[in-house]
Amino acid sequence: EAAEATFLMIVQESTPGIPQSQAGLDPLGFIKWILRLALARAEKLSSLLPERVRVDQSLVEILDLHVQPMAMTRLEDHFDRLTQDPGVVRKFNNEETALRLIFDKYSTVAPTAEAVELLGPTASPR
Repeated sequence: EAAEATFLMIVQESTPGIPQSQAGLDPLGFIKWILRLALARAEKLSSLLPERVRVDQSLVEILDLHVQPMAMTRLEDHFDRLTQDPGVVRKFNNEETALRLIFDKYSTVAPTAEAVELLGPTASPR
């Protein structure tokens, strides 16, 4: 609860005039959020163990226990699983030439010589 309340407060400070449902944290806002959580945690623990708690220790523990494990994991979603499906990979491999021609036609990257030869001047980037 405290983490969410702190998050919402920083979002509101960082993005005035933008609805909360559309706002998010920039890198500086993220750092502020982590530091405020560490400070709040240290304050809470210091009332229980005043001689053993420091803000820097609290920050290190938050980073070690909550931030780093999530930062090191690869989030997998439906799209990731779909792109690894053997049938999808096989289909893309079978259609590689056509897909390259489509990419060359519509991308802003300079077209390959093959695309220019097959499609003519329409293969040039827009």
